[in-house]
Amino acid sequence: MSARLTIPDDHRPTHRRFDHASRTGGRGPGCLAALLHVARRRGVSTARLLACTGLAEGDLADPGCVIPQDAEHHAIENLIALCGDGSGLGLEVGARYRFTTLGPLGFAMASGSTLADATRLVLDYGDLFDPFVALELQADDSRFGVTVRPRLVSPELVRFVTERAVAALLTTWRDIARRNLLPRGVSFAFARPVVDEPYSHLTGLEVGFAATHTRLSMDTADMALPLAHADAYAVRVAEGQCRQLREAVRDRASVAGGVKALLRAHPEGMPDMGQVAAALCMSERTLRRRLQKEGTTFAALCDEIRRSTAEQLLSCSHLPIEHIASRLGYAEPASFIHAFKRWKGRTPGAFRSALHVGGHGVIPPRAALASPTPEPGKSMSQQQFEAFMAAQVAAIEASGVEPEAWIERHSTTFRAAWEDSHGA
Repeated sequence: MSARLTIPDDHRPTHRRFDHASRTGGRGPGCLAALLHVARRRGVSTARLLACTGLAEGDLADPGCVIPQDAEHHAIENLIALCGDGSGLGLEVGARYRFTTLGPLGFAMASGSTLADATRLVLDYGDLFDPFVALELQADDSRFGVTVRPRLVSPELVRFVTERAVAALLTTWRDIARRNLLPRGVSFAFARPVVDEPYSHLTGLEVGFAATHTRLSMDTADMALPLAHADAYAVRVAEGQCRQLREAVRDRASVAGGVKALLRAHPEGMPDMGQVAAALCMSERTLRRRLQKEGTTFAALCDEIRRSTAEQLLSCSHLPIEHIASRLGYAEPASFIHAFKRWKGRTPGAFRSALHVGGHGVIPPRAALASPTPEPGKSMSQQQFEAFMAAQVAAIEASGVEPEAWIERHSTTFRAAWEDSHGA
């Protein structure tokens, strides 16, 4: 193992002037893609849009990048200052959203059983949908309504983030359902703008203004229609990605997060404490003290990374136990089995079997993945998950990024899936 470690980008020192007391979250780079598209259409350069954000255009092309919440806030401020907010600018940005814009949350939504289920995922991971609004669901036998309340945003951005959230939610629903869904009602909590045509053009109906709350209402029947690519297992995988993104955001400012990022980058041969301390530009003693202050230890973090990686590989691949043990740095499978029993109270094989019996299953065998037609006894759920993974790989390849490199950085889950489906 090399004694020289690379600090992951999320933990490099920055010179950003962010007010972390008010806005410390973040999400994937898709949140700026729509902003960038609209900025270019209006003649605003990327450099001017990203001024004071601490971001470069290359960051937006990195699928593993986490965009700090304050960076997004600054970018919105720049767009408004350069374009003005008098003609539905937030609507224009929100209308550019597709389910892929939302990263793993979008894939979870697209794999839900109905649009109602997809919307409940948005409420569960609201910070990944839009950290500047709070969403509330009101549903009965006839109406399915979502109330949008701006939060953690400066007053001059309230209308923009409200418009964007309503437009993004409606266009994402339409994208997933593959239908031009028409709302039953749309109302905004701000005064009618001088030019209101963009609002009716997007929604297909007369929009209300100066309402008590901003609300988007749909027919309950439309929201209950089954989605074509519904797959419970794909939802589970994508939700795992959502949790990882949340963890990455939460860990940005912590020493423990920096340590875990370094350990996660080398699961097969974890660096020792001295190497990690050097990579983080501190002494071992300082690292030990900082971790103790955060309520953890270096050994506990090593255990956490090995445990979470083991669970992902057992859940989402067909890799033999001995291969997983080797990947995690264990010299013998018996040592891995002993450690896993200490973590989970059962052997790795029993853990994997319980997942299968519980209906979650694992990624289909390589031969099944390669099969162009359904095989006898093969469930539709498996076929749908194959399509989900194929779409993931196609999207990665279309972006010009090497699939193995993207998966290595972004997720143990998808790395295992890639190896399983390509005979690694």
